[in-house]
Amino acid sequence: MEKQNYCDQIWGYDTHDGIKLVIPRNRWDEFRNHPSFTFKASVDNDMLVEYTKFGGPPDYFNKAITGGLNPTLGEYVPVLHALIIKHMKSVVGEFDNWEEIRVHERVLKLVTRVSSRAFYGSSTTDSDEWLGIAYGYLGAVIATIRLLKTIPPVLRPVVHFFSPQKKAIKKQFKEASKFVTETIQLRRQLGGIQLDSPPSLFDHLTTGKNVIYAEDIDAQTLHQMTLIAVGNSTTVSSAIQAVYDLIDRPEHIPALLEEIQRAERDENGFLTRSGLQEMRFMDSFLKESFRLNGSGITTFARASIEDVTLKDGIFIPKGTKIEIAAGAIDRDPNKWPNPLSFDATRHLKARERPGHEHKHTFVSTSADDLGFGYGRHVCPGRYLTDIVDKLVICELLLNYELKFLPGKRRPTNIEYENIAEADPSASILIKSKTP
Repeated sequence: MEKQNYCDQIWGYDTHDGIKLVIPRNRWDEFRNHPSFTFKASVDNDMLVEYTKFGGPPDYFNKAITGGLNPTLGEYVPVLHALIIKHMKSVVGEFDNWEEIRVHERVLKLVTRVSSRAFYGSSTTDSDEWLGIAYGYLGAVIATIRLLKTIPPVLRPVVHFFSPQKKAIKKQFKEASKFVTETIQLRRQLGGIQLDSPPSLFDHLTTGKNVIYAEDIDAQTLHQMTLIAVGNSTTVSSAIQAVYDLIDRPEHIPALLEEIQRAERDENGFLTRSGLQEMRFMDSFLKESFRLNGSGITTFARASIEDVTLKDGIFIPKGTKIEIAAGAIDRDPNKWPNPLSFDATRHLKARERPGHEHKHTFVSTSADDLGFGYGRHVCPGRYLTDIVDKLVICELLLNYELKFLPGKRRPTNIEYENIAEADPSASILIKSKTP
């Protein structure tokens, strides 16, 4: 399907979970605040919450990110950079000669370890137990969704009952609950104070207005598992897509390295938030990679909780999923010159226009820029994704040479329903740089 042909018309596709209706962007306002369409119901359905336990988060969860974690991300940049440097060689590896690796697996482990500092706290970054839970849960969720999405709903309970993922998810929640219980007991002994500085999202979810949830082990366990599933998957996907695009376009690496080397660092040599913001070419490269290879072919997920008749007479039955064709908009020739071509400076040049200096960034959103969503349900964790992706790319480029196997090109994305993801089984060649 040529995605760019479906920007401005209503169309639908049938799935095992019912009809999904894709609306044009010019009807966005008609749906985004409509009381009969909800975001949580759509996410719960798409993520098969009854099997994965992963669904739409409560409002206070998102507010803890936007009002608690995000304002402290400037403090987090050198902390996360130090963690990446500390674990880069042990997680990714050291290679005197060219060796074949599955880079997805290694970046997943690195991102999960680093992100756990922001999500849970410093006690998790060196905990193989917690990281094992995280890797296992994320893998089980993805495998469960892939498997059950291909099966009619009536058969899913039977198939899931006999699947190894059912036992895996139950086991990981049980182990995570023990971990969370110990953390809650520790903070109780310390008088309910925040356990980390800068505070983790766990701190924000258990203090202040959220202190009423501080002793709720089930809720806090679910929050952490949700962060593992959605936070790490988006960050890993965008990082891997960028790695594949860098290997496919090595002519851009010298300019990126120059930008990295001149960026501002603190007194300990770690990058700062200002330093990352100085990397405008990297930001443009990441955004272009995300434009062509974002994880959502569609976005703006909503589900109708009752029958709805629109102003023009279109009838939408209860249970219909509503989406916007983000992939088509990202390839719209009326918006993007040569939309199917990768232009690493596309967004950098757009920011040079007067009044656009702070637009067209990796994390910016608009009605025509939907990679991270838009409006009320825009991704609140995209700023952390931006930081982690850039730090990972910086250290990969500084420490390794990368290339595809002889005769191989950029791996083709795996697509199912409205999801497109980097091929986790793809291999690359890697070699450590000499000091």
